Amino acid sequence: MTNYLVNHAGYVAMVVLGFGFLVFIHEFGHFIVAKWRGVKVIKFSLGFGPTLVHYTIGETEYAISLVPLGGYCKLAGEMAGEKDDESLRDVPRERLLTSKTVGERAAVFAAGSIMNLLAAFPLSVAMLLVGGPEPVAKIVVNAGSGFVGGLQSGDFIIDVNGKPVHFWTDLEDAIDDAPVGAPFPVTVDRGGRETVCSVTRKDKKDYLGVEPFHGKTIGFVHPAGAAKRAGFRRDDEIIAVAKPGEAPVQIEDWAQFEETTRSTPGQELVITVRRPDPAGEGGFVTKDLAVTPREQEIYQIGVELGTEPVIGAVRATSPAAAAGIEPGDRVLAIDGQEIRMWPDLTRAVTKGGLTLQISLERSGRQIDTIVTRQAKGDLIGVAAANPHQLVTGVTDGSPASAAGMQPGDTILKIGGKPLAAVVFANDSEKTIEIRRGRQVLTLQVKPEKKIVGQVGVGYKEASEFRRSSLLAAIPDGFAKAGYMFGQTMVVLCRLFTGHVSTNELAGPIGIITLSYSQAETGLQDFIRILMMISISLGVFNLLPIPVLDGGHLLFLGIENIRGKPVSERTFIAAQKVGLALLLGLVLFVTRNDFINFIL
Repeated sequence: MTNYLVNHAGYVAMVVLGFGFLVFIHEFGHFIVAKWRGVKVIKFSLGFGPTLVHYTIGETEYAISLVPLGGYCKLAGEMAGEKDDESLRDVPRERLLTSKTVGERAAVFAAGSIMNLLAAFPLSVAMLLVGGPEPVAKIVVNAGSGFVGGLQSGDFIIDVNGKPVHFWTDLEDAIDDAPVGAPFPVTVDRGGRETVCSVTRKDKKDYLGVEPFHGKTIGFVHPAGAAKRAGFRRDDEIIAVAKPGEAPVQIEDWAQFEETTRSTPGQELVITVRRPDPAGEGGFVTKDLAVTPREQEIYQIGVELGTEPVIGAVRATSPAAAAGIEPGDRVLAIDGQEIRMWPDLTRAVTKGGLTLQISLERSGRQIDTIVTRQAKGDLIGVAAANPHQLVTGVTDGSPASAAGMQPGDTILKIGGKPLAAVVFANDSEKTIEIRRGRQVLTLQVKPEKKIVGQVGVGYKEASEFRRSSLLAAIPDGFAKAGYMFGQTMVVLCRLFTGHVSTNELAGPIGIITLSYSQAETGLQDFIRILMMISISLGVFNLLPIPVLDGGHLLFLGIENIRGKPVSERTFIAAQKVGLALLLGLVLFVTRNDFINFIL
């Protein structure tokens, strides 16, 4: 109990100091530019509300206030209506913010956000210097050039074209440097034995069709999710799941586990996990944990998807290649058994003999071939082309049914883009392109709300501890911070276009809860979330909303165009509207916090 309290106090201190740092650098940006341009700084406060500690140095009062969720830098002449303020009577006119040029005032208002954005770079470097788990070059292979060249799921890549690799970033860099259109060697560790595969990239965007390997081990537990309350931990391995009144079912992969939890909202499940022995003797213990998946709203069209029996890739020197099977072929039958979906193909190959009679459709005509393999049960060397596109079922009364979608249809595009998922952020009407036989049809489908289960855990990728040197951390850290800024802008754009639900926005409670959770996970994860928050603060404060720094910049832009500022009446009215919008946003995200993190 004592250790828990000590750890808890330490994590709380990390969160408070972390937030204090982000607020400090924001307000310091306003402070230092105001001082530089000769504006009098009346008060510099960390936190809002009643002052806890304060002291005066020179002309500025420095304070720490009660509510540690922000801060402020009070500048002379900053707000409209201050001309009658008694405290400003003795301040020379040239020391007032209003006396400065538009460019100088814009620099003062923008400085806080710029400091937050700039802070992301040293934070990212610090994150790499501290070190933490990083994905290694163990792979899952999809249809693509890697599969064709002989790579297999579970391989650990150790060399690409003579360039040693170990971590996932090493692998990405090595693939980038590999030639296009010419074969190159890829050395893998396959079950403790080195194997060399010959791979050919199609173009510069070809990353061999591989992704980081992950199994059934938990890598993330949501701090307010059902799994956290049930006692799940990072590094727990999912073994089995028992639905109410049913016997436990062994879990083979993460997708099966997710499907089980999503299909049982509000029903108690008993999940068997294996976790490292708390006694620290290197063994494992097995625990049965009861958890009720939380009900979550999603939007979908009411279809079940499978995988078409269409060949996406053929492994070189494989039985399928020797039989003349090509990418794009649709498998019609194996040994006289009709093949409708990819699992049918897998079962037929598994149960078949040394020779398999396979009927294919290629460019509208049927082709029959014989595949010969060395041992019964051997794979024939083919991979699926387009996973999760074949409609295997349509729910009666669903939007898909109303639009005329039928089992056997193949979804080609949604909203003009290739299929990524059939779960949507809202109920806005979608244009779906399907293939039915040899026809291509366009349907208009309006998704409907459905309740699914969510326990609040994520999988763990195969990883090892990594700490970067200073020389490596600086360029890599800057690159990661730049990437995170880009992702923040993408999410913001998707939020305004309705592709990201506003229900996913977090407020102060949610941000603090997530920060505490990351502090528990490790220092690197905590620094990472500070970097993300710093970027978000910088971007958010630049939004053109009155009251925010971006609102001031908006009015300065108008002033620059008009040649004179807007009237004091207009400015005050806009500030009131902006404040109302901001308070509304705070109430909305606080409501999200209660739903997502407390209730």
